[in-house]
Amino acid sequence: MSFFNDKTKINYFKIGNFSFKLSIFFLASAPFISLFFLLITSLIGSFLNEKNFFTEKFNLPLILCGLWMIISCLFTTFFNNYEYKEYWDNTLSWIGLLNWIPLFWFFWAIQPFLKFPKDRELCAKIIIAGSIPVLFSCFTHHFLDWNGPYSIFNGLIIWYQKPILPDHGVTGLFNNPNYTGSWLNVVWPFLLASFFSKSTNKSSKIITLFLIILNSIALFLTLSRNAWFGYSLSSIITFSTLISYSNINSFFYLLPIAIAFSIYCFNNLNLSILDFLTNKFYREFSPNNYTNIDITRLNIWSIAIDFILQKPFLGWGSASFPVLLSINSDIWKGHTHNLFLEIGISYGLPSLAILVCFIFFILLKSFAKIIKKYEIKNRFAKETLFENAWLISSIILIISQFFDVQYFDGRISIIFWILLAGLKNYIFEKPKKELDPQ
Repeated sequence: MSFFNDKTKINYFKIGNFSFKLSIFFLASAPFISLFFLLITSLIGSFLNEKNFFTEKFNLPLILCGLWMIISCLFTTFFNNYEYKEYWDNTLSWIGLLNWIPLFWFFWAIQPFLKFPKDRELCAKIIIAGSIPVLFSCFTHHFLDWNGPYSIFNGLIIWYQKPILPDHGVTGLFNNPNYTGSWLNVVWPFLLASFFSKSTNKSSKIITLFLIILNSIALFLTLSRNAWFGYSLSSIITFSTLISYSNINSFFYLLPIAIAFSIYCFNNLNLSILDFLTNKFYREFSPNNYTNIDITRLNIWSIAIDFILQKPFLGWGSASFPVLLSINSDIWKGHTHNLFLEIGISYGLPSLAILVCFIFFILLKSFAKIIKKYEIKNRFAKETLFENAWLISSIILIISQFFDVQYFDGRISIIFWILLAGLKNYIFEKPKKELDPQ
């Protein structure tokens, strides 16, 4: 980038950084607008990166994975002799690449805007602000019965808010309760970091506390087991870390207020809380309620593994699993309910192995660095809290992909790679403070 002088680079950075903030803010509520700004951000970020995409060593796994996916698509298009091709359109394989290859580029291109701890902290706070429409949609969906879809700009922006079926939870502006719960779980650790940070003033704490309560209730109203599990796990990790090592008076008034507010809401619904919880957990977890289900999730995973082993190297093609399952079992399921099995069945084990190693390398290196820096006296330092929350949010989102595939909602996949990009920068962050280009 020698043809850019320092002043030009700073100006481009400011434009890209502002565009990145807008893309994050609109990501949940207006994904088309968000994508527009994200493209601007990525184009500018591509020029600001010190190395191009193909010479950056850290991108090598993504390059190899992308090439293998393309080879898989070529094979399933031109050399596929299996009978299922009569029921499956091979163009779906090429369309499926949009879930991966563009996002590999986004991952690299947005890194200049997540370089410093304060950049990642501000990003986390914008994610919180951008989630307010999600909370609004969840509560109007449940309490006011505002059913969609609501569409503007000729369908470019859609808030789904599907009518709530019996024993189903709110979707809000998302298409599915699991997607809603997944998004709220991404936000949850950032809310806790904002609340417990010593640098947060009292008025901000009150606002954050209010959002914590609303986020918790909305998560519960999704009635998503995946969301409940992620919420519980991230809460346990966060609170156990904080309570064990420092004064946490805030926690002791956070919990009673959250409980009191929840009781008030449920009482207004004329529900017996104990009966509601008992019945819901019984419906969700009792084996007696699964006797009429055509196929269990464990069966789906087992069948998916069998298909992967039949074509382990190049896979069957993107979106092939529903067709394969229907032909072999006369049962239709839209996907394997596991992102990693979905990759394996679509593009083969090499693609799966590369991506899994890449993602878990980032998680492990981030965890090791946080543990190394996590001195007792710094546990409530603003940067430490938000780096910890960033890691927890990433872990919970990735764990959720083992039980469902929220990734195929564009908003979830984009936030997935934003979180990984932030962790990657954290791993390679230099110990000495550098001058911020802002």
